[in-house]
Amino acid sequence: MAIAINGSGTITGISAGGLPDNTVDNGTMADNAIDSAEIANGAVDLAHLSATGTASSSTYLRGDNSWTTVSSVGGATGADFNDSIKARFGTGNDLEIYHDGSNSVIRHGGDGDLYIESITGTRDTYLRGSRSVFIQSNANENHAKFIQNGATELYYDNSKKFETTSAGGTLTGTWNVGKILQVVSCPKTDHATHTTDDTWNDITGVDQDNSGSVWCCKITPSSNSSKILVLYDIAMSMDGHGNVYHGVRLMRDSTSIQQGINSRVGRATKEGTGSRDRMSCLAGSYVDSPSSTSELTYKLQTYHHNHAISINLSDNDSTGDSSLSAASNITLMEVSG
Repeated sequence: MAIAINGSGTITGISAGGLPDNTVDNGTMADNAIDSAEIANGAVDLAHLSATGTASSSTYLRGDNSWTTVSSVGGATGADFNDSIKARFGTGNDLEIYHDGSNSVIRHGGDGDLYIESITGTRDTYLRGSRSVFIQSNANENHAKFIQNGATELYYDNSKKFETTSAGGTLTGTWNVGKILQVVSCPKTDHATHTTDDTWNDITGVDQDNSGSVWCCKITPSSNSSKILVLYDIAMSMDGHGNVYHGVRLMRDSTSIQQGINSRVGRATKEGTGSRDRMSCLAGSYVDSPSSTSELTYKLQTYHHNHAISINLSDNDSTGDSSLSAASNITLMEVSG
């Protein structure tokens, strides 16, 4: 069958059934016989392309006639993006990385939070700026500034509260660091006498609210991180002489928190003759870390050997004008941690 095209553009020699299969192939067509100008838009669709794989929105047609999914970008040569061309991550384009022509931007606008993590072994994470580093909220509200060769600044509600200087630092406003939060004191002005030797004894009396039967001071810390500074002094005497001694220890509830050699603090040897004895005053301080917000009871216990011990009285046989009396005290201070 001969195919002819006359001068008027009429094609003859093609039967109604068209050309048989394989009548025209690359061997019977001259180079560049058909170019884009000769093919009408839509004349060739995907159904008439002979390619392996599946055509979809996530594949592209390679030069070897295969539909292939994009599995990597860049490789050994990297990937370049012009200004304002974004690399997007997440089904809803939750994360974007781009350069807008003036600034580089990492923008998270989808679900969840943005994490910058180093999770392998003992690796560290560095955040560096060639000049300074600023941390701000989305409303351009300052939270922290780290200035090269200069200050570190911390902010509350965009108001600077702390700034380091070459000499140390400057605080602005009220800081609860080392601040005394509350003070409780329980003086003891009455007399007490204990006669049981070689054991630790509570001292009879009351607490700061005039309650109970044991001299003590109670406090309820406002924070688990608070310290309790305990200051105490106690006046004591014994009614004998020779091989006699006495001492005190500091208790928190039922726990001894300050005591010395042989479980005695401020051990003192008694000197004197007869029944009128010298008075000794023992004083001490202790910083306690109870890690509690429950009510705590602080008290002193006494220990004595050979003869009775008297509190706030130099002569335990008399309370008259000829006796020398004194006062003892326990003071508690809650100090913010």
